[in-house]
Amino acid sequence: CLWFYQPQNHMYGLTDELWEIGMFYAPGGRIFGPLGWSPCTIFGRMTENLDGFAVACADLRISGARTLEIGRA
Repeated sequence: CLWFYQPQNHMYGLTDELWEIGMFYAPGGRIFGPLGWSPCTIFGRMTENLDGFAVACADLRISGARTLEIGRA
C-alpha cells in the first residue's frame, strides 16, 4: 500500500488537494505524474482476502467511487 499527498495549487489549474492510496501487485511500485516521479510513503501490505479485494476493485470501475475505510482486523 502506498500513500501520496499533493497540496492544493501544487500544479497550475489543480486547485484542490489530492490524496491517493495505491495498491501494487509486486514490490517496487512507484507513481509517475505530470511532474515526473513522485515521492510516496509505503505503509502496509495486504496479505489476506486478495480475491475479495480484486472483486471490489473491479466493481468500482463499473459502479463508481465510494467511501473506503482502511483499518486493522
